Amino acid sequence: KAIALSVTYGTTAPKLAPLINKTMEEAQEIIESYFRSFPSVKKMMTRFHEEAKRAGETESLYGRPRRMPKAKSIPELFPGARHDQLDYDYRNLLNLAVNHPIQSSGASIVNRASIAACSKFKQLARLDSRWNDVKLVINLHDELIIEGPETLKDDMIRELKYAMEHTTELPGVTMIAEPKAAYNLGDLK
Repeated sequence: KAIALSVTYGTTAPKLAPLINKTMEEAQEIIESYFRSFPSVKKMMTRFHEEAKRAGETESLYGRPRRMPKAKSIPELFPGARHDQLDYDYRNLLNLAVNHPIQSSGASIVNRASIAACSKFKQLARLDSRWNDVKLVINLHDELIIEGPETLKDDMIRELKYAMEHTTELPGVTMIAEPKAAYNLGDLK
C-alpha cells in the first residue's frame, strides 16, 4: 500500500528508499517496476500532469476543480524536464494534480453513500421505530461509522454495505465495502 500510494502521488527514489528500507537504486527499480506492472496508473498521472500544466487546474470525476495556476508555467520554466527533475514546489503541484481527482472523487462517493444510507435509515424508521436510533457518527476518509441498537446490527451492516457499494457506479469498477461491527472505534482497526 505504501508503495502504491507513494508512487502514484509522485514520490521519488530518494524519498521512497528510507520508507521501505531500500537503497535509492532499489527504490528506483521498484518505482519503474510499478509503472511497468500498472501502465494505466502512469497514463492517468501523465494526463493529470498535462491537464494542470495546460489549464492550471484538475477536476474530480464530479467536476470539483483544484486550481493551481502556477502549474501553467512549468513547460516554460522547465522545458522537457521529467517530473523527478522539477524543483520541489513544481513537482508538488503536479503531485497535487494527481491527488485531487482521486481524493475528491473518493470523498464524493463516500458522501453520496452516507446520504443514501441516512435516507434509507429514515425510510426504515417509518416501519420500525428502532431505526430512529441509528445514526451516522462520523465519515472517516473512506469509512462510515454508524451506531444503533444491537438488535439491528445485521440489518444496519446490510444497509450500509448496500449504500456504499451501490450508490455510485463507475464503469468497470466493482465497489466493495467490508463492514465491521464493534463496540468502540478502537476495536475496528
